[in-house]
Amino acid sequence: MSYNAAGNNQIQYSGVCQNDFYFFDFWPSLVFDRVDIFMQFALTQSTGASLQIIDSYGNQAFLKLLNNVSSDFPYIESLDLSALESGVYIFIIQANGVYKRRKFVKHNYF
Repeated sequence: MSYNAAGNNQIQYSGVCQNDFYFFDFWPSLVFDRVDIFMQFALTQSTGASLQIIDSYGNQAFLKLLNNVSSDFPYIESLDLSALESGVYIFIIQANGVYKRRKFVKHNYF
């Protein structure tokens, strides 16, 4: 999307495809105590979102509401997951009815 501001052509680009609605990623995928998450909406999109962590038995282990995510300012946060037991977990991000899921492994030893 481009627009003219004060006689200068400006290009606004969030890097997220409109069809995807938002982008979500995290690192590392082998978690010891902390995980960094990154989320950004497509251009001109902005809404609240929720982040859940589900264990391999389908139980909710973590829930956080994300209120300040938009196409203008990406949401970046480091989460403390040291209280989780070792195992396989799934991040579930939901925003405006769009769900994205990603698996990760939590371990409590080096």
